[in-house]
Amino acid sequence: QKKPFFAHTPQSNMNNGVGVVNLDKLFNNNVNVVLGNDGFGFNILNDLRTALLLQKHENKNFNAFGFENLYKLFFTNNYKMAERFFPGKFGEINKGYNADMVIFNYIPPTPVKFNNFLGHVIFGLSDRLSVDKLFIHGVMKVNGGKVLGINEEKIYSEARNSAKALWNRIIGG
Repeated sequence: QKKPFFAHTPQSNMNNGVGVVNLDKLFNNNVNVVLGNDGFGFNILNDLRTALLLQKHENKNFNAFGFENLYKLFFTNNYKMAERFFPGKFGEINKGYNADMVIFNYIPPTPVKFNNFLGHVIFGLSDRLSVDKLFIHGVMKVNGGKVLGINEEKIYSEARNSAKALWNRIIGG
């Protein structure tokens, strides 16, 4: 029997006023917790930062939910969940792993090192999330921030028209 995954969506939880889960307690009880996003915003790194800050605020403790658990929440556990539902292995640039990779436009204000990597992700990259290149199964899908093979403006135009039609149906005009 496989253990279920608990998806934590901190920004949505705050918006809906449903309370704050104690992530340290879940981790200490070996619950598979992953970082999720249910459509409230589009920048998962903002959810990561919110998860960290919310735990510190709720516990009134600067040391609550440290970087070790934050790394596990976002990287380790999300990759474990992906491996349960999708073929292949994730989370490493290594032989036998899926060749999915994203390259961001990011100019770090301080040197990036192993021990400050998450700090750069949370407090630097999250505010300036700009994808330069994206590879899926080793094939480039985004180059220079543009999705290859689709007409983004046409899709956005169709989405706006569909949203307008839906709102007209819901609120009657």
